[in-house]
Amino acid sequence: MQLTTIQLRNQVRFKTDISNTTTLSNADILIQLNEGYSNLVKAIVEADQDFLEEQKAKFNLVENCSLVALPTDCIKIKQVRLAYTTPTSESDYRIATSYDPSETQLISCDETNVPVSNPQVDITNNYCRLFPRPSSSVANGGEYYYIARPSALTLTGDVMIIPADYHDLAAVYASSKAMEKFENYNKADRLMQEFINGTEKMKRELAGREMNRSLRFKSFGSSGSATSRRELPS
Repeated sequence: MQLTTIQLRNQVRFKTDISNTTTLSNADILIQLNEGYSNLVKAIVEADQDFLEEQKAKFNLVENCSLVALPTDCIKIKQVRLAYTTPTSESDYRIATSYDPSETQLISCDETNVPVSNPQVDITNNYCRLFPRPSSSVANGGEYYYIARPSALTLTGDVMIIPADYHDLAAVYASSKAMEKFENYNKADRLMQEFINGTEKMKRELAGREMNRSLRFKSFGSSGSATSRRELPS
């Protein structure tokens, strides 16, 4: 059963046995519901990165600037595509491979010598570092394909975009945080363990669905053109 924001809030009051809105405000509950929602979404993406709709965002390449911010709503980058000259079609982009300095075998390897035909990226925290560094500015020279964070719950009728079977877990999380605030640590710990167990169960179930469906490869590790996509039957 899908639960709206107000129904989730009522669940928190039931689980915590706190009906007084002065003791535990609706605003405080909403903050913790959204924190729990965010944790659930991250767990879903970990289990099945294609569960949420893929988003696309373009960005500009700036001369002699290798560092680019990730989209503010980004949970996970699936693919980065780069065009070091003004693109006129999607075929002008090249799929960037992942660069990890800790995996470099040749100590003499010079990062600046990476060819524009086979670019690399290093994604750390909220930024993406490009190799090679652009030698000139290019409007819309980059593309992110990524999984976006869903909009937070705000209105009483809002519903989380996760499977309905797991909606109550957000209320469990918020209830645990409320009990922690009021120093009822035994109940807080019990509720948090319920949240953790429920999240792990959700991940197992969603991963099972992923295994039983057709596989889709988007060639993140490919150094070819940006049109490299294919479907494989199960």
